[in-house]
Amino acid sequence: MIRDFNDLQGCAETVYDICIVGTGAASLAMLSQLLDTEFTILVLEAGGEHITEKNQDQYKTINKVHPFPGALDGRFRVFGGSTTKWGAQSLPLEKIDFIERDWINNSGWPISYNEVFTFYSKVDSFLQLYPVEYAEDISTINQLPKLQANTNISLKFSKWSAKPDLRESFREQLIKSENVTLIQNANVVNINLFASGDRVESLTCVNLEKKEFKFSAKRFVLACGGIENARLLLASNNQMSNGIGNQNGMVGRYLQDHPNAHIATL
Repeated sequence: MIRDFNDLQGCAETVYDICIVGTGAASLAMLSQLLDTEFTILVLEAGGEHITEKNQDQYKTINKVHPFPGALDGRFRVFGGSTTKWGAQSLPLEKIDFIERDWINNSGWPISYNEVFTFYSKVDSFLQLYPVEYAEDISTINQLPKLQANTNISLKFSKWSAKPDLRESFREQLIKSENVTLIQNANVVNINLFASGDRVESLTCVNLEKKEFKFSAKRFVLACGGIENARLLLASNNQMSNGIGNQNGMVGRYLQDHPNAHIATL
């Protein structure tokens, strides 16, 4: 079912099996596998059905070093997240993206290419992409003249989903679902740990009018994007002064925005 935080009169003492924060691509990918299962799922979405200025204002940042347009541009606080506006262009990561560079400190990924590669076909299916390899010569698919390239260059092409607004592929299932509860306009503002500090007990949510509830679950998933995930972990500093998971000061580091530079004026 889909509910609105603004309409909640009281917070039931339900302990869900899984709580997911966010309703963008990562969240919807998980929900595609969790709908109609034995698990009870709670999904908390900070936005509502439509993009509003008040909700977008929550993305604003203070940038002391250099401009950061990516904090606002292309990000949308709404049911469906940024997939409500993206072009749905897809291109998988390659082996070279995972390797360690000896001239870059802390480079390399903690997971391997092979671990990720095994899920590529499922991602293509989830995004409803054309079932052909990315490395296929596009000239053979569209009967175009064969592309000529230097032997040191490999030709690949990206694929675009015909249905980029992912929420519309799952809306009816979510409305009718008996095991998934999606609550809109629920801004998570704090992650509450058990006294032991090694597990999450609940999440504190508020709306823009400061109404507050806590939601409990056995497992929690942060799926609100690279920026918001880090902001939430760092803001949850009541029990850990540096933020949750930030004992080494690494949460939020290595963020890469879309690179852009002034090249020419036409």
